[in-house]
Amino acid sequence: MDADGDMNWRFVQHDIRKTPLPFRNEEFSLIMVKDLSMTLSTKDNTQALIDEYLRILKPGGILEIWDGDHTIRMLLSHSPPATKENDTSSQARKQIQTNAMGAYTITPQTPLAAPQNQYLIDYNTWISKALEARDLPPMPCTSIRPMLLQEAEVLEQIESRRLAIPLSEVRWEREGVGGFATSTNGLHGSKGKAKEGDRKQLTPGQTRSSQNRTHEHYSND
Repeated sequence: MDADGDMNWRFVQHDIRKTPLPFRNEEFSLIMVKDLSMTLSTKDNTQALIDEYLRILKPGGILEIWDGDHTIRMLLSHSPPATKENDTSSQARKQIQTNAMGAYTITPQTPLAAPQNQYLIDYNTWISKALEARDLPPMPCTSIRPMLLQEAEVLEQIESRRLAIPLSEVRWEREGVGGFATSTNGLHGSKGKAKEGDRKQLTPGQTRSSQNRTHEHYSND
């Protein structure tokens, strides 16, 4: 398809497992890679694809990688990170946006456990076996950041953000007990502030089986 008169874009259909990618060196200032964990098996050469991303990314450009773990876990009762009234830092803005979405920031200290719902237990067993049979990773989020950190000599401002999204009402927020099944989602920071009490509830359309997502954001030197 030819480029639009008002926008410089075109559609390219390509098997991403085949390198090199059909683009020129330093062609893009922004590359978004989303939900490709079921495309590349653990036997594929992931490093070759990362090298291709860096080849076609302009100096100073941005690469965003969004993906999700395919098993569902339970988020236990805990105190979410607090935000100060006058804190205007990037991290504070991200936390404010997370609160407004009804989501929860995942950190190394966030308490997670296996779900207790039998349907979710069965689902986790099924999806894990199905992915293992196809050499696909059930929890790709654990490997994305370490993979990018290996490129620290080329990359700068490597950031990672993981959010937990409840599949139903958060019982321990109301009663102070229990836990709930969650997923996570990548998120950009935004201006504005929402108090902890303003946390929104998810709509029925949002309370679907979801994924543990990570958002990797970095720039080229």
